[in-house]
Amino acid sequence: MFSRVYHPPCDEDIESLQSCQLLEECEQDLKSLKNYKESLEHVFSKYPDVNNYLERNLLPFPADWPGWYYPKKLIANNSTGKYTSLIPEQGQFHVALNAVEVTVIIFKHFFDKLFSCLFGGLLPKKPRPYQSSLCVTAALLGWLMVREQVLKKFNLCKSHEFVCTLYLLEDVIPLVYFQYQIFRTGNLELYMSVMAQMAILFNIWRRRHYDKSTLSFLSDSDYQKTFLPDYWKCKQHWLYLFVEKKIKIWHSMLRAHTQSHDNASNIERVAKTIASTGFLTNFCGAFVPGYMRGQSNFNFWQIAGKSAEFILQLFSEIAKNTKKLMW
Repeated sequence: MFSRVYHPPCDEDIESLQSCQLLEECEQDLKSLKNYKESLEHVFSKYPDVNNYLERNLLPFPADWPGWYYPKKLIANNSTGKYTSLIPEQGQFHVALNAVEVTVIIFKHFFDKLFSCLFGGLLPKKPRPYQSSLCVTAALLGWLMVREQVLKKFNLCKSHEFVCTLYLLEDVIPLVYFQYQIFRTGNLELYMSVMAQMAILFNIWRRRHYDKSTLSFLSDSDYQKTFLPDYWKCKQHWLYLFVEKKIKIWHSMLRAHTQSHDNASNIERVAKTIASTGFLTNFCGAFVPGYMRGQSNFNFWQIAGKSAEFILQLFSEIAKNTKKLMW
């Protein structure tokens, strides 16, 4: 039996890839237990230092659904093996992306009208992530501007149309919008409360995979708190670093430098070229404007105002339909 300790990472900006190091890029489907086992074994065999590190340390393994699910099965099937040093963690960035996407799809009757009002176009059947995020943000900002007036007017109205719309604006949208923001604050106690509400939403919506993984996240957290107290304390202090966002950024950057017809060897070569030096990044930066976090081409004051006007008009129609309130 080996004693295991956890070394906290340095406090760094997770929006940057400067602190990341690519170990290996290899061809794998990553759609089965066998795929993940072969990938891990490939890393262990080529980099024995990783295997040696896992003999004495625990290693968080945040990932999307398959990257969380199959390693957990691998550990369950090898309960006394080296894989037990890996701690699969639900990828909270993917939770946020899926929560926003499902919200827009389920309440598409609302967001179709909002999108048309804001931009004069049609919201795609399956919106892109930035479109879904923009819709949720616009709805939240507009609702905050008119919330007090609307609630005062409708008071205790029990119209189904009013209650359903209020549920979306008052409960669902704030939850999915602030879920990842609260995760970034590092407040684990508050975040556990948020994820308990997310678990309820995912199960009500029957969101495939995430209805199970979110419940498992809560169960895993209780287990860690009881049986891995040192790991839990580290997680309390460094929560915002237990995320797979850098991997998502890396995949996006890799796709931007490769073509769909590229074979595995070409992709591997490009990946190692990008990761091996900062020259390519600096070269591109001289010609292509970089991404600036917190900045956008959208005028959110204008978007918020138009969204507020749309919401007021929507509730005016609801009032007429109930035949109880006249604005």
